[in-house]
Amino acid sequence: MGCLVGGLFLSTLADSSSLGRKNMLLFSTLLMALSSFLTTFSPNIWIYSSLKFITGFGRATIGTSSLVLASELVGKRWRGKIGVIGFFCFTIGFLSLPAIAYGNKDSSWRNLYLWTSIPTIFYCILVKCFVQESP
Repeated sequence: MGCLVGGLFLSTLADSSSLGRKNMLLFSTLLMALSSFLTTFSPNIWIYSSLKFITGFGRATIGTSSLVLASELVGKRWRGKIGVIGFFCFTIGFLSLPAIAYGNKDSSWRNLYLWTSIPTIFYCILVKCFVQESP
């Protein structure tokens, strides 16, 4: 539900001139990272569900914003390859989740959320430092 609502709401903000795709990508990754990190401390199902909704809300525009930002920087010849590389990186990240879960098999589910939220915080720093705004 969070991805659905976030996709409808945040997709229009990414195209606005006031925010732009870079700022929207930074906001989305930061929102997703912080809500995922805070999920480790959720005391009940209601707060857990709310934080998962916020995580989905923030995650909704990451794929499209990063794909557009990456494809705008290259010529027509490389756009298809850049798009495939983005999906390849997503697949590698998605496939790393079982390895992280296996490494935390004797731990609480809270540790799993902690170890999956830490890389997204580093990703926020990389976005802020290295991503250029849309031309």
